[in-house]
Amino acid sequence: GKAGIVHYDGTETAVAVPDSLGGYPVVFIGALTFAGEYVEISGLGGYYQSNDTIVSLQIPASVTDFKYGSLDYLDALESIQVDGANGAYASQDGVLFSKDMRTVYRYPHAKKKVSYTLPDSVEVIQTNCFDENPYVQSLDFNHAKEMVGVVVYRCDALERVDLGDACEVIRQSVIRGCKVLREVQIPAAASVLLEVMDACP
Repeated sequence: GKAGIVHYDGTETAVAVPDSLGGYPVVFIGALTFAGEYVEISGLGGYYQSNDTIVSLQIPASVTDFKYGSLDYLDALESIQVDGANGAYASQDGVLFSKDMRTVYRYPHAKKKVSYTLPDSVEVIQTNCFDENPYVQSLDFNHAKEMVGVVVYRCDALERVDLGDACEVIRQSVIRGCKVLREVQIPAAASVLLEVMDACP
């Protein structure tokens, strides 16, 4: 049998996901696991409150699957650390990557760096990787070849993005809702099929 984490309602600032539950290995973290209470608005649906307490998240060797949205609503998160024995994921400088360091999954919401450059090995940037971080001012995608959907979303301090030197085709908007963004460097050889930015100045 296998187990997963589907809901967390604790108040700790440093959270370590267990490697087993009930004798079964914890292999996945479910969608919206760390989201706060769901608040309903009469006639308008509702929204999830953010988790403002978790600052660091430790992932055990057993976890091999993050469900879509599993790391959303972690507004205080500064660091993700992955056990070195994990065969699917890795972490570097508090950022979540695939084990082979070719894919970057999540840059923490509250990581307090003003400038960040992806490691040389990264080829793929996953959807919402840079999501609502209020501190980062400059991003460099270095040698990344592929951006999956919108990879930068509502980073309110972001002024500059360098898309790197390896992306050959940009098929969709990859940056959305960054209100002070003033410069985007696009690879000279890249074919741009759609506007790179959406809802930006």
